[in-house]
Amino acid sequence: MQVPNPQYKFYKMLAGTWTDSDSSCTVIPNEFANLKISYGNTKLESGYSVLETGPFSTTSANSMGLFGVLYERHNGEELNIQLNNRALSDGTQNLYNVKCLWYGEEKLNLELLDIFNGQIKTLILTRETANTTPASGYVCECGYTGPFGRFCPNCGKAVEEVYTCQCGYRSKGVKFCPNCGQPTGLPAAPVSAPAAADAPAVSEVKEEKLGWKCPQCGAENQDGKCSVCGAAIDHVVLFSTMSFMATNPPVRTFTNVYEYSDTELLLDINGKRRLIPAEVKEQAMEIIRKYGLDDPDFTDPSAMGIMGGSVNISFKDGDKYVHTSMNKQGFAVNSAQSELSGLFNKA
Repeated sequence: MQVPNPQYKFYKMLAGTWTDSDSSCTVIPNEFANLKISYGNTKLESGYSVLETGPFSTTSANSMGLFGVLYERHNGEELNIQLNNRALSDGTQNLYNVKCLWYGEEKLNLELLDIFNGQIKTLILTRETANTTPASGYVCECGYTGPFGRFCPNCGKAVEEVYTCQCGYRSKGVKFCPNCGQPTGLPAAPVSAPAAADAPAVSEVKEEKLGWKCPQCGAENQDGKCSVCGAAIDHVVLFSTMSFMATNPPVRTFTNVYEYSDTELLLDINGKRRLIPAEVKEQAMEIIRKYGLDDPDFTDPSAMGIMGGSVNISFKDGDKYVHTSMNKQGFAVNSAQSELSGLFNKA
């Protein structure tokens, strides 16, 4: 019997936050076949696919063709993770390329190619557990490195109010970095504190900060981890679409629609967020049903991906998630993705 969406078990298994020993690198895959990588002040966001390469896999030979490239399986490798986008950028230029990312023996192994000197950096990452506390990145002028509060515990010097995290994000008056969730050691500003005089205009703040309310302390516009109390912020993805074209440069677009309130949904298109009416959920499901994508047994024997690209749709159907791709369900996915994009953009 054919198992629908056989790769989903791998996406589910890999989902979470993975860090190396000194917290300089973080990899966050999710169950919707998207992941984020941060290393120093560089970042990458990409869709991904998984190839089973373990000893009992049908593709486990030491040398095999991955996308036409001769590939040597690593010792202990169980899953090879293929990225649509491999470039880590600091926002202005690409500094690293992902040479290889693989899973084995409950660890992620990441090889980064330094674009400027050609050196390979090999990083081994383990999954963060609920009680994992990343090391503080504070370094005082006296040489002290470690936990801190308002003053350095070694020399007594007042700690700079604006804190620069190891991930490169500069934060002020928060206990946890709003970007990666690492503790800053700084006292948090009150949730209801007025905005600083040099704060951006309200419309700019809304576009950049639109997020969820913390269930623990009530802080608004939070994402991932609360920047005030560090609590985990849960979001439920209702629809996720991704398309990738291997052009030069590569073009990747993604759209996520999240549960938000009884009357509104949160729409995220390539990182830009806004609220849309909740009735869009049923309209989107009508499109899904129109093309038969809600049927877990639906496949198109003539299906094939786009040459040098891919189209994927994932959606929440009751208590389960359904994942479809042009490789499995053919042009039904491509047509549905086009109609869904039009619906979300006009909402």
